[in-house]
Amino acid sequence: MYNEGDQEIPLAQIIKKKYGLPCVDNDVKAATIAEKEFGIGKDTDDFVCINIGTGIAAGFVCNGRLLSGVHNNAGEIGHMVSTCIATYYARVENLVALKPLLLAVVY
Repeated sequence: MYNEGDQEIPLAQIIKKKYGLPCVDNDVKAATIAEKEFGIGKDTDDFVCINIGTGIAAGFVCNGRLLSGVHNNAGEIGHMVSTCIATYYARVENLVALKPLLLAVVY
């Protein structure tokens, strides 16, 4: 949904209906679809595409279809909580993603 003031506009549905194009809500899901259509996933119906950049996320393909999850959160692995050194709790993204690692090096 795209919000214009207090009005919600179903932008993805409009694009899908008008142009017949699939719409996804983030770059990792788009990359996963690209891998399924053109890349390493084109010859399989089940695979995981993991992206580590400014965050960490994954796209899951099962039986040839991109999984979205109950609340469209499938693959948002960077938001999982991990127990690490001395029972310090941290989001996985804060431990392994590019931005936090660069900040650790700079500071």
